[in-house]
Amino acid sequence: MATPKEHIDEIRRKKFSIGGEVNPLMEDLHQAVKNLSAELYAKDVHFLMELIQNAEDNEYPEGVNPSLELIITSEDITGTGAPTTLLIFNNEKGFSPKNIESICSVGRSTKKGNRKRGYIGEKGIGFKSVFLITAQPYIFSNGYQIQFNEEPCPHTNLGYIIPEWVEENPTLADIKRIYGSHAALPTTTIILPLKP
Repeated sequence: MATPKEHIDEIRRKKFSIGGEVNPLMEDLHQAVKNLSAELYAKDVHFLMELIQNAEDNEYPEGVNPSLELIITSEDITGTGAPTTLLIFNNEKGFSPKNIESICSVGRSTKKGNRKRGYIGEKGIGFKSVFLITAQPYIFSNGYQIQFNEEPCPHTNLGYIIPEWVEENPTLADIKRIYGSHAALPTTTIILPLKP
């Protein structure tokens, strides 16, 4: 089984042809994702409802009380120059390889057809609503350390759904310092350096 970093490298290589020929449809896909996110989520606060909905839909280890914590800091742990950063902590089971593949797609939710299991979301575009308030969301979960960028990737002319591995800015130590060193980090952390 591939490590999380190997999995991200594979997605970049196989799905987005990074390192190969640039697909001319990538620029059209970039505009479609940008327009879809902007039209569906015209209110800045909608991203918060999406994050709460995702926390509701997540799976939790047996015996764990689900929690969703938000911390706002003026510390720029991402090195993006953001004046404020929002960190979201969730004690869910964490992202699986299928969840990562889904978030690197449009309209391919792992929740589709699961309303009977109590899932609320299922469109496969909800997380993209964070781009209304951030240009670069980060996800740290189950060994995955990735970021997305609304600006098109120079290899593909596509933004929003191409994962980039994060080695630093932030590091797990940075995140733990903000969360508080007295407690272990929850399984999933989403970091949103806010647009000015």
